[in-house]
Amino acid sequence: MGCRQAKVAPSILEQKVEDRNLNKNTNVMQPGYHIKSNQTNTINSIDNVNGEKITDNNLVDNRLDTASIHSRFSLEKNIIDVNSKPYSINNLIIEDRSSNKKNNIIDVENQLKSSKSTDRISKLSKQSEQLDSDKLSIRSSQSKTNVSVINNITDGTSIHSGIDIEKKDFGIISHANDNLVLDQNNKINEVKLASRKSSVRSQKSSISDNIMQDMINTTIPNISLAPLDTDAFNPKLCLERQNAIDDVSLRKTIDLWKPSSIQQLIEFINKLSTNKTQIEKVWIIFYWISQNISYDDESYFSGNIPSQRADDVFRSKKAVCEGYASLFKRLCDETGLACEKVSGYAKGYSFNARKPAFDDTNHAWNVVKIEYHYYFIESTWGTGHMAENKKFKRELEAHYFLSQPAHMIYNHLPVDEKWQLLARPITMTEYLSMPQTHAAFFEFDLQVVSPHNSHAISIHKDKYYAEILICCPDDIELSGSLKESTNGQKVKGADKVYFDRQNSLWRCQFAPRKNGMHDITIFAKKKSSEGTFSEAVDFIFDIKDLKTFISFPHTWSHFYEYDLEIVAPLYSGSVVCPIGASYCEILIRCPDDVKLSGHIEQGGQRIQQGDFIQYIAEKELWQCLFAPKSDGLHEITIFAKKLDEKESKSHCVVQFDLHVKDLKQSMTFPLTYETFQLRKCRLYEPLNGTLKKGTEATIHCLLPGATEVNMTVDSEWLSAQGYENNVFKRTIKVGSQGVSLWAKYAKNLSYSGVLKYTVK
Repeated sequence: MGCRQAKVAPSILEQKVEDRNLNKNTNVMQPGYHIKSNQTNTINSIDNVNGEKITDNNLVDNRLDTASIHSRFSLEKNIIDVNSKPYSINNLIIEDRSSNKKNNIIDVENQLKSSKSTDRISKLSKQSEQLDSDKLSIRSSQSKTNVSVINNITDGTSIHSGIDIEKKDFGIISHANDNLVLDQNNKINEVKLASRKSSVRSQKSSISDNIMQDMINTTIPNISLAPLDTDAFNPKLCLERQNAIDDVSLRKTIDLWKPSSIQQLIEFINKLSTNKTQIEKVWIIFYWISQNISYDDESYFSGNIPSQRADDVFRSKKAVCEGYASLFKRLCDETGLACEKVSGYAKGYSFNARKPAFDDTNHAWNVVKIEYHYYFIESTWGTGHMAENKKFKRELEAHYFLSQPAHMIYNHLPVDEKWQLLARPITMTEYLSMPQTHAAFFEFDLQVVSPHNSHAISIHKDKYYAEILICCPDDIELSGSLKESTNGQKVKGADKVYFDRQNSLWRCQFAPRKNGMHDITIFAKKKSSEGTFSEAVDFIFDIKDLKTFISFPHTWSHFYEYDLEIVAPLYSGSVVCPIGASYCEILIRCPDDVKLSGHIEQGGQRIQQGDFIQYIAEKELWQCLFAPKSDGLHEITIFAKKLDEKESKSHCVVQFDLHVKDLKQSMTFPLTYETFQLRKCRLYEPLNGTLKKGTEATIHCLLPGATEVNMTVDSEWLSAQGYENNVFKRTIKVGSQGVSLWAKYAKNLSYSGVLKYTVK
């Protein structure tokens, strides 16, 4: 991905104004959120053997319009009682720090035994219920509340009765608005706040026994991310924040600015923010910086960092994190906003999750005070990211505008623990144990079920792969990748990511092809989006003594939606032709209302009549045969569609590699018609679709339910014979043009084509 630097204003007034707030120690930013990865799919549109249009709805690069960015604070998910006090939508679970791990595990086990279905704690519930408490405290009744183990494990917290958060004296004052009233006609329907009575979101089914046992046997780290200020993200704040982000006219006005000095920029900000809220004023500053200050990638990689004072950053229009934070604070100070610059440790571009500690502080960001509450501002990461070519790529990320403490702490640990804004500040050890997250992780409301509060995963017990379990909303889909840590090379066939409908969670499985250090990334996107997947969360995966290595075929979402199952080959992303054979075999089990098709190609060219799919009744599965033309690498793709779907297109479901060596003789299969599959026919012989002219050939085929079966040779009908008890077997003399098999069913007066042989 490329990089575009922001243009410097044509006329700049040189001013020697010293930034009063510049720290003595300059931090070098951990730039742009991480390397962004765009995944593209190789199959977009193909025609199958029946001439159907086959499309893959995956991954078309389509950049989202930043004007329509909606953050995790989107109030569409909140519920509000206009007669109640502001309520923290994040503080749904509070940890009893006096409880030891043993008790927590026992609690989890008891909850598992007593729960018939698993409820996931919802931070933003979809049901509207009145808040019945003036004082904010979270209590639970084990006899009445069905608490999700998923949430206990995900958030590292447990519900205990009678526990309230007490705010520490960090100069933060709780401001409770007793009579919060919003415009009923405009936004009231969008503003929703989860009450403690409706704070659980029901999952479709309980977690299977083996998953539950794994959870019970896991020592769960007690990392509570409950906020210190439970009133900070009240519905009014969330609504105003989203309105500011979505205000296109505000952006257009700011985009027209061409300030010649920092003082003129301050005048522009003050004028535009007249009669506007503090949130809008903070957004004006955040947005201007995101569109006008480029990350100084050249200085970052060279190690030669110039002055990061606010005036110097304004003149050069370049900065590292120190400059971003200094400029943001300067603009806040000059426009009447309370702002602090925070120094600390960030998991950014050069972060190494395998290192046990940071060498020194490496990042700077800001905290702003709005109506007695403190909020994070990360203007560096909000401006863009470092692309794979080590060049800055500008991309507005509104997630870092007024970020929540429970989100920020995954990648930002301040030197002064009070600026964690958490009820219980976490330690460096806890910080380093947490996975590295990206904005999409919070935007799409992902929750890691396993591994819990760990950035490292290991081989699954009694398996040859590792597994990550993730919960997310129904409209989100996930994908994943495994890369070798040493060279960043993606390992083909190493990932299998699918939605487990029985347990209502995503299973992300990863199988290395060799021992060594590996990196895992989970991606996410809206199912309805045609855009690319976005990075969500990273893990490390290091293997030392694995002796058996497996691989996965590439699968698409419809593979799991249609409930398909690969019977053979197991744990392999490739298939082989047996020695001396002219074709390979894939066995798939699927529901009765699903139709399969497939094709084989080499070098991007499809092999005609190289595929043959038939039903094996005694095994209740589909036999998918593929015949290569020559030695070398081939690609096999299998498609599926519901029989009751009105659309004619089939969907890509699974793809295998076929490596062919020393092919003795190539062949083609007979051409099959729709009746062959719909009636679940099976051809015993001959499988070779080309018959030799003038020879005798025995056609042996199972045709369940047919009332009459016959053949044509060179377009001439033979006398009807050879069909008994659903089996047709007849020896014929091959003509010079072609041989076809036909069948009648039930009340049909005419024959339907079943299959056809060519003659040579």
